Formats: sequence, structure tokens, C-alpha cells
Amino acid sequence: MTFLARRWARATLMAALICAPSAAPADQSSRGKDKRDDILMGSVVKSDSWSMDRNTDTEHFSGNVSFSHPGYSLRADEAVYYRGRQEWNIKGRVAVRRLLEDGSTVDLSCHRARYAETGERAELFRGTEAVRSVYTAPDGRRLKARSDRLLASGEENVMTFEKDFSLASENIVIVSSRAVYDNAAASFLITGDRPLAAGVNEDYNFAMSADRLLFFRDSRDMRASGSVAGWVKDKEAADAAAR
Repeated sequence: MTFLARRWARATLMAALICAPSAAPADQSSRGKDKRDDILMGSVVKSDSWSMDRNTDTEHFSGNVSFSHPGYSLRADEAVYYRGRQEWNIKGRVAVRRLLEDGSTVDLSCHRARYAETGERAELFRGTEAVRSVYTAPDGRRLKARSDRLLASGEENVMTFEKDFSLASENIVIVSSRAVYDNAAASFLITGDRPLAAGVNEDYNFAMSADRLLFFRDSRDMRASGSVAGWVKDKEAADAAAR
């Protein structure tokens, strides 16, 4: 089962790419990958039933499918591994959790997912509920994202959110139809259908739209560009006027 577990673990690593540490320098990348694979050795994929179809060269895991490791976990109702094309199809209440080295966590949930080992590409799809991701920082702050579809590329170190995208922090909400998360910069480039952002802090309320919004995961800073429009209201003045 170790061979299968290592393949399954790569799927969890890809699904949690959104808040993975920045990529290592080129001269360190191979060492980092080898160390990661060593950690995954001995892990086990569990399910209520397992079967192999030699005609289609596929392996089927059904019922309470799970992969667990101190740093990673994945649960689903069923999974199929296509040996020839080295691809996983995962379906039914898919839930992923990753614990990062700095103590932060990433939780992902969706109805269906696909992971291709060649090219290290993952796709997550909505069912009746949107694809959801929650990043919880070491200080407890949360960043929540939703979309109809999520694509992750290990080679490019980016994730793309498509259709009905929303991003919410403690004091800001951003909605649009598309966003690209760049792991190296820890930022979201939000485009499509003129993104809209609204928020509040101790000093003011605001709302704005623009052709592009750039939101930084850790600092919560945001930059807008391209036909920027909106308003900012001083909270103290607004409260005084209301009285």
C-alpha cells in the first residue's frame, strides 16, 4: 500500500498548494522533494473496499476513503486510480487538510477532484456546494475562498479560481468571476467582470470596483488598477451625522 499512498499523498499536496511555502531555489528543489517523499513513506490509503480492473487498468477505492499523515489528511467517498495515464479521480464529500510548518492550516472541500501526476495538475469541481478553501494563519486569522472550479499547477506554482469567485477576510469581501493565486508572491490577482471589493476597518468603510485587484494574503493589503471607481466613508463622521 506504500506505493499507492505516495501517489495519493501527492494529490493532497497539490490540493493544498494555495498556502504552501514558497518554492525552494533551483539548487534545493530536488533535495526538498526527496525529503518530502521520505516523510510520506509508510503512509496508508484506507477504504471500505478495494478492487482492480485489469481490463481498464484501474484501481477502485470505495467507502470512507482516507489518507492520513501527521501533516496531511484527505477524505472522500470514492477514488479511482488510472494506472496507464497516472491519474486520480476522487469523488463525494472530498475534504483535504494540510498542516504547514509555521502552524497554519489549509482546508479544502469539493464534490469532485482530478489529479494528473504528469504535469502535477489538480482540478476541483463544485457539486451542489461551491469549492471551498480556508487558510488559517498561525495567529488565527482566516481567509476564505469559494469558486465553481479550482485548478492547481505544481509546475507553475499557481492556482486558478473560475466562476463565482469570492474571497473573504476579517474585514473585506471581494467577488468576481476569476482569480489567480501566485504562491511565490502570496497574492491573488482578481480579474473578470470588474471585481468588486467592500470592507470596513476601525477608521472607514469602503467599496470599489476596478479592472484588476491585487490582494496580498498575509498583509491583507489590496491594490486596484484600471478604471477604479468607488467610495470611502469616514466612520467617525458617518456616526456623527447619524446622531
